[in-house]
Amino acid sequence: MNVSKKTTLVAAATLCFALVGSAIAGSHGGGEAQKDAAEYRQSTFTMVKHHFGIMGAMAKGKIDFDAETFARNAEAVAALSQLAPTGFEVEGLSDDTSAKAAIWKEKADFSEKMTAFQDAAMNLAKVAQEGDEGKSKAAFGAVAKTCKGCHTDYRTKKK
Repeated sequence: MNVSKKTTLVAAATLCFALVGSAIAGSHGGGEAQKDAAEYRQSTFTMVKHHFGIMGAMAKGKIDFDAETFARNAEAVAALSQLAPTGFEVEGLSDDTSAKAAIWKEKADFSEKMTAFQDAAMNLAKVAQEGDEGKSKAAFGAVAKTCKGCHTDYRTKKK
């Protein structure tokens, strides 16, 4: 099975779980739903950070490039990118979040940036499957750019 089909299947399966989680979160009262949504976002992006970190270390030459490991992590980021929007379905912020209220005030722009992340992540998974180090690193850089673009406008910096 090629990476795009495999990634699509993984993303579809995890999306089903995410939708169930989203329905449960939406059934809680306001503050509880916001807390659940924040926890979902944080969990999703913690996993993205883990997989992205491994690829980043390879891209920066801190560890040797291993095409199979890079591709496996790219595939995970692609699947997680499909889950990420679910964490923003409940409007509002909890006490422990780095998200900014601008996410919901500027929903169209935020959604456009989220889609750019998803597209770049799916492309990364496809390119990484080919095993070409240079192309994989370039595709990795494109995903990193989408992350930075969203963090700049919609995420507060950690202290």
